[in-house]
Amino acid sequence: MSPDLRQATTFVLPLGGGDSETILKALKRAAPYLRGEVARLVELRHAPELRFIIDKSFDTAAGSVRR
Repeated sequence: MSPDLRQATTFVLPLGGGDSETILKALKRAAPYLRGEVARLVELRHAPELRFIIDKSFDTAAGSVRR
């Protein structure tokens, strides 16, 4: 979340390591709907703009374990 709570970055990774670019495109397309759902469920002055990024932390962690 940004300090003013207007932007939220969500790190995503498909289960089973599927096609992450397809998942990312679908989430970006669904972002307005998801933002509306967040606005409905969470009491904030402004619903945050949702941004989706592929989570690379598992790749980074796996690389450090192999060393």
